[in-house]
Amino acid sequence: MANAIKLIGNADIKTLLSHLLRSRCIPHAMLFSGIEGIGKQQFARAFAAALIHQVPPDFSVTTEQIVDLYIYCPEGGMGYYTVEQCQDLCAKAQSPPFKSDHKVFIVNQAEQLSVECGNLLLKTLEEPIASTALILITSHKSKVLSTIRSRCVDVPFRPISHEEMMAFCMENWKLSALCARRAIELSCGSLSKIKEHINSQSIIDTERLVQMLCHAVDKTKQSALVEDLKLMDKAFASLKAEEESSWYRSVEDLVYRIFCWYRDLKLLQLDGDRERLFFIEQQEELDILSKGAVPSMDAVHAKLLKLKKHLLCRLRPSVALEYFFYSKEDH
Repeated sequence: MANAIKLIGNADIKTLLSHLLRSRCIPHAMLFSGIEGIGKQQFARAFAAALIHQVPPDFSVTTEQIVDLYIYCPEGGMGYYTVEQCQDLCAKAQSPPFKSDHKVFIVNQAEQLSVECGNLLLKTLEEPIASTALILITSHKSKVLSTIRSRCVDVPFRPISHEEMMAFCMENWKLSALCARRAIELSCGSLSKIKEHINSQSIIDTERLVQMLCHAVDKTKQSALVEDLKLMDKAFASLKAEEESSWYRSVEDLVYRIFCWYRDLKLLQLDGDRERLFFIEQQEELDILSKGAVPSMDAVHAKLLKLKKHLLCRLRPSVALEYFFYSKEDH
C-alpha cells in the first residue's frame, strides 16, 4: 500500500469513521450522500476494510478483494435494482461472517431501490444483526425512499475544495496547473469525471472550437462558419451509435466549453482577473470579441440548456449549433 493514492477531502468524515471504528460503535446502516465523484464508494471500502480486518482505517484508493465485503450495483431494467438482488442481500445479511466479526454490504446508487426492493430491505434495517453493517451510497439523497433514509445514519459528504483537487491532480496525475484547472472546471468538481476526462480525448479540439465561436459572431465569416458546422457533424458522426455514454460526455464537454467561452468574454468586459480565464491561451481572440456585444450569462445559460437538449435528442450538431448562434434570445 506504499504507493496507494490517499483519499482527499471530507476530513470530518474521516474523523467520524475513525472514531466509530475505535469505539466499535458501528451503526447498522449508514447513508453516504453527496455529489457524484468525490470518493464516497472509496470511503465506504476503506471503512469496510478497517472494520473487517480490525485495523485503523487507511483512507486510500483500493481495489483489494475483501472477504465479507459485498458490493451491489443496480442490474435491472431502467437502471433499478432487481428483487433478486435485494433477496440475495437479505439472505446474506442473516448469515454469520466467514472470517471476521463483521460483514459489510455496500449498496451503490441507493436512489435506484424501488418501493418493492425497499420493502424487502426493511426487515434487515429494522431487525439488525450485530455482525452486519450496511452502507448505502447516493448522489441524490432526496430520491432515496424515505422509509430507507429514516433508518440510516446520515453521513453527508461535502465537495472537495479547489485547492485540494488542484494539488491532487498535479501530484497524482502529473497535470500542469493549467490542465488541472481546466479538468476541474470541465468535471464540475468530480474526481471520477476528471479521471474520465484525462483518459478520453475530446472529439473537438480547442483550436477548431475557438475558430467556430469566432466565426459565429463575425458576419463576414458566414461561409467559414458553415464549414465549421460541417466539421462538428463529422466529429460527432465519429462516435459509435451504441456508445451512449461517449455521446453524452461529448455533448457535456462541448456545452460546457461554449459556456466557458462566453464567461471569459464577460470576464474581460468587466476587467476581471485574467488568471481565471478558461481559454487563457486564446486571449487575443477574446480581447477582440469582448469589445463587442456579449449576451448576458443568463441568456447564454438558457440557450445552452436548449442546445444540450437538442444534441442529446440526436439533432444534427450543425442544426443545433446554428439555432444556438442565431435564435433571437440573446437579450
